[in-house]
Amino acid sequence: MSTPVDNLLEINNLHTHFFTDEGVVKAVDGVNLAIPRGKTLCVVGESGCGKSVMARSILQVVDRPGRIVEGDILFKPGAGETTDLAKLDPHSREIRAIRGKDITMIFQEPMTSLSPLYTIGNQIIEAIRWHMPVSKQEARQMTIEALRKVGIPRPDELVDAYTFELSGGMRQRAMIAMALVCEPKLLIADEPTTALDVTTQANILDLIRELQTEMGMSVMFITHDLGVVAEIADEVAVMYLGSVVEHGTVDEVFTEPKHPYTRALLRSIPKMSLRKKARLDAIRGIVPHPLNRPGGCAFHTRCDFAQAGICDTLVPPITTLASGRQVRCLIYDENQPVSFESFTADDDAQEDVQERAISEDVMLKVNGLKMHFPITAGFFNRVVGHVKAVDGVSFEIYEGETLGLVGESGCGKTTLGHSIMRLYDPTAGDMLYREENGATVDLAKLNQRDLKRYHRDIRMVFQDPHSSLNPRLPVMEIIGESLKVNKLAQGKDLEKQVRDLLERVGLRPEYIRRYPHAFSGGERQRIGIARALAPNPRLVVADEPVSALDVSVQAQILNLLKDLQAEYSLTYLFIAHDLSVVAHISDRVAVMYVGKIVEYAPTEELFLHPQHPYTEALLSSVLIPDPRARHENRIRLEGDVADPANPPSGCAFHPRCRYAQDRCMTETPHLRETRSGHVTACHFAEELELAGVTVQDEIAPIEST
Repeated sequence: MSTPVDNLLEINNLHTHFFTDEGVVKAVDGVNLAIPRGKTLCVVGESGCGKSVMARSILQVVDRPGRIVEGDILFKPGAGETTDLAKLDPHSREIRAIRGKDITMIFQEPMTSLSPLYTIGNQIIEAIRWHMPVSKQEARQMTIEALRKVGIPRPDELVDAYTFELSGGMRQRAMIAMALVCEPKLLIADEPTTALDVTTQANILDLIRELQTEMGMSVMFITHDLGVVAEIADEVAVMYLGSVVEHGTVDEVFTEPKHPYTRALLRSIPKMSLRKKARLDAIRGIVPHPLNRPGGCAFHTRCDFAQAGICDTLVPPITTLASGRQVRCLIYDENQPVSFESFTADDDAQEDVQERAISEDVMLKVNGLKMHFPITAGFFNRVVGHVKAVDGVSFEIYEGETLGLVGESGCGKTTLGHSIMRLYDPTAGDMLYREENGATVDLAKLNQRDLKRYHRDIRMVFQDPHSSLNPRLPVMEIIGESLKVNKLAQGKDLEKQVRDLLERVGLRPEYIRRYPHAFSGGERQRIGIARALAPNPRLVVADEPVSALDVSVQAQILNLLKDLQAEYSLTYLFIAHDLSVVAHISDRVAVMYVGKIVEYAPTEELFLHPQHPYTEALLSSVLIPDPRARHENRIRLEGDVADPANPPSGCAFHPRCRYAQDRCMTETPHLRETRSGHVTACHFAEELELAGVTVQDEIAPIEST
């Protein structure tokens, strides 16, 4: 791309290497980027592509044994001022004066960036006084104003709060306040919304955009969420294995992606198309380790259009197209005889998943389920209250279907899933499970001994594949454990079944002796799925099984779950906060808020015709990977999810509801059918005209110029 006239930062041929015992890891391998003044540059790519290392190189905070070995990072804060950050000593006073003042950084997890030993105010005050000659009292007032500006309620009180006393969204806002209090010229945001709910994420993005406009600062936003990119970016740089493979304006990149990797990323995202039969176009394989970098084009081992003898031997140069866009692909190099035919083939055709039938038989019927946790206080630990995590939930799951369960963090979704698994003993209610022979048993009433036989039928896939697998056990024991416990296999037959399970989830059988640390995140999640499937279950509770994964790996796992469901007649309770994923995989969707289900309906019906204001707000916050669909009238949900230990009277959602009336504050709404097959708990469901989602079009074919 042609260099903009006024760049705040220019990165030229940057190389950042890590010198390890195994060899030199080229994490950043020749990056060229420019960040225009007052604009937002989004850097995208899968984990392991070098995005974060490149960003850390700008501030010279690369972890040992890494260091910049070549290249320039030219920072131009004012007219005639240029500083090459790459040439500064990482510990010098000059670079420390720039960090936190002219260039600041927001990290993905605020709990690892904010000290739990000091109050939020103390940490921000320290940052102010390091860079500005102000008194402690003046710094405190600046801190309170910064907290107010980022939307933290009662900032004069919460300035003295500790990190652990704030919610995830509040902690991230405090981190933003610390980053912006000195009015930087460049803000680097490294995955700042990845772990947040869809509503909190939308609010944080709106906040960053408003503050950027107000302060006139530039933003480098690092993410693998292309919905976020489409929402906030002016320009987009796509990184793969340490290099930028495509760079252009957000409209160019999203409407006419040129590089095969960019297109593959865009096509692997679940769209709001509600096409349940369509498979996602997952990118095969994973990002290679930089120590095992392929020869030629780094992407050729995963590229559907690579040509043997060319792409595996020649390193593609950066080609500047007529529009000014930059692409690193041999197809655009006039000096190489690479055919364009494979790009213009009918790659819009999507393979359908196997047909599956949903039975009219109810497999699990939940009636009035409650899970209350006691709150104790005093020397004698007297019970002084209860956290009503699940408070009177009723629904049913039909055999062979996928029921999606959505809501913000703190709504009780995971607790409900754990209660169904009987990891908790429910406080009240029934869980009527229909066995294969037609007999019905109440899982809520069984003791632990009688529950054992049902642990074969009902299994769970956990959110974090790293912490849910025992690092001390090889894959053979992790997967084979349930087979041995349920006396389904032993000896050679046990090993054979584990090998078969690995093949079923797309892993090589020879990995059977490996330990979890030897696998990528996506591969570990496949191991978790294999473990859940080992005893041939009928119902699988999947708790955020793809939220921690890259979009490409997410597509692989979602395709796998749908294939396995069709092949083995599985029934899923799919818990998630990503509504695009839920729309893709679910047959029906239940929406949960503060321990109660407030709406449920068939997926298409709920997404197109929401009946509850909370559902409308969730759908409004979904970020669609299309810059033409940016939200101008997003519904902002102020505040956090109500405290389940002290929920509001009447409708728990009324403090955040823009349609609330006096009745909502005193009278609790009950679930009732408001449309055919559509159940809602809202006093005014029939009167409100709520907005659903806009169905997305498919990505346009790649053009040759």
